[in-house]
Amino acid sequence: MVPLNHPFRQRPPQCARRRRPAALHGPDSSRTATRGGTFYVDGTPWERRGPQYDGPALQSLAIMQCFGQLSAQPQNDARTVIDKNVQHIIDKKDDPSQNLWEELTGMSFFTRAVQLRCLKEVKAKQGEIGLNLPDIDAATTALAGASRCGSD
Repeated sequence: MVPLNHPFRQRPPQCARRRRPAALHGPDSSRTATRGGTFYVDGTPWERRGPQYDGPALQSLAIMQCFGQLSAQPQNDARTVIDKNVQHIIDKKDDPSQNLWEELTGMSFFTRAVQLRCLKEVKAKQGEIGLNLPDIDAATTALAGASRCGSD
């Protein structure tokens, strides 16, 4: 049995990456290890991080999956998040981003594929969820073409 004061029982320093969706909060230059920043284990900032645009799509897909289980107020909040995420996807669909493993910057296949899936699902569930979204057909068509030739 490991004693309570053993190092394995102690909480590790807060050094894991924590993201805030850019579509909701905008850039923040005052991030710390406990406020959404990315840091090495020793606490020094990791500056190499480039733009990643898969987060809003993944977040919206997760919200839509459990939308029916939410009560009225959380559903209203979910609609707001999905709306902002979709607008972010439309705005950034042609911008290069880092790939899933943050190694390469370019037109990431994973990012484009998850954005496309999100827009298709949003369109399919638009009436069910009660979304008032812009026309997303042009973005869906652009992403469908881009997903065939990604960099990762």
